[in-house]
Amino acid sequence: MYLVALYIGLGTLVFTHLYFTVIPDYAWQIQHGALADEAVWWHSIQQGPWRRVDAEYVATALLFGLGWTWSLFQAEQVSTPFLYSVHDVFIWLGLLLLLARTDHACLLLPDVLTQSLLWWGLLQLSLASPHLLTNTVWAMAIIYIGGRLLQFFGNLCFAMPLVGLGDVKLLVAVTPWLGAHAIIYVVCGACLGCFVFQACQQRRWRPTGSCAFGPYLVGASWLVGWLAPPALSINS
Repeated sequence: MYLVALYIGLGTLVFTHLYFTVIPDYAWQIQHGALADEAVWWHSIQQGPWRRVDAEYVATALLFGLGWTWSLFQAEQVSTPFLYSVHDVFIWLGLLLLLARTDHACLLLPDVLTQSLLWWGLLQLSLASPHLLTNTVWAMAIIYIGGRLLQFFGNLCFAMPLVGLGDVKLLVAVTPWLGAHAIIYVVCGACLGCFVFQACQQRRWRPTGSCAFGPYLVGASWLVGWLAPPALSINS
């Protein structure tokens, strides 16, 4: 129990540092013309300025720690499709929130985060339900190819991609966690949330312009992960 509490405390500090220090520095470099690759991310980790601890910093750390603790408690009470251990809860929640934060800051979903989410999910799936691994990999390939085709036809017909490549990679990354059949719910939930939020923000029924779609995918993935019926569980 004490080791779990210590792990939650240390993990919360790491997440809060990434959230308030590394990601803003990463976004600043991207906005000023830096090539969006892993080198920029690691540079931000190594040399990013430390943010002064203030009320917002402390409140965010407390909220994430409480959310992590609550998620662990819920994982013990109900059968969820993706939560296996304290490490998995931290990776699932932490990476999703960091991805939403980054996309909101610079309209970009870094590969270093989506790849981490993808490979950890595949690893846990191979250990928990190896009989589903082959079908999941095929589903991931289909989702990726379908997303690229949607980009191609969007550029061809509307002179703009209908979905970003980072969004496609995020959908692929959450597939091992939620199961292939859950992706349609994630996409529909994200589209509905994006439409409603943008309509309210722009105060019009037909919102226009572009926006960061990653936060809506993150929110929909989290909701589907908790609310999905047993048929969508990777353990089914």
